[in-house]
Amino acid sequence: SLVLSQCLPDGNEESRSDPPTLAAAERLVTSALEQVRSNYHVDFFRDQTLIHELTRHVAANYDGYLLGLRADNPLLSELRRTYPSSYYYSQQLAACISQSTGRVLSPEATGFITLFFAAAQERLNREQSWRSCAKTASVRRCC
Repeated sequence: SLVLSQCLPDGNEESRSDPPTLAAAERLVTSALEQVRSNYHVDFFRDQTLIHELTRHVAANYDGYLLGLRADNPLLSELRRTYPSSYYYSQQLAACISQSTGRVLSPEATGFITLFFAAAQERLNREQSWRSCAKTASVRRCC
């Protein structure tokens, strides 16, 4: 049943996570983001999409973390190669989850978390690129 429930589409994640589990997951995500900000000087707290989606993901998979379930992640080596910073950030959350569950998160589970940080990095890069273009355009108008 647990394995089957993890295969359901994302729309079912919130209904599978009770409020206490969501609250605990949010605390873990917040703690990890504080560590990322402190250790890597990257602030993801303005990215509400990241916070919401990571919280939902951690809450939906918390039972699996407790049981030490492993899932194949065929993208793991590609993610680590393409998004090394995101993988480091995900290790912060994996450490928080491990401390909470008493189990070490598998590299595959950490890889799934990396996807969320990679998406957040892409959003941040797009935003910075857009701002740079806007500044360039306003300078050209002034000159």
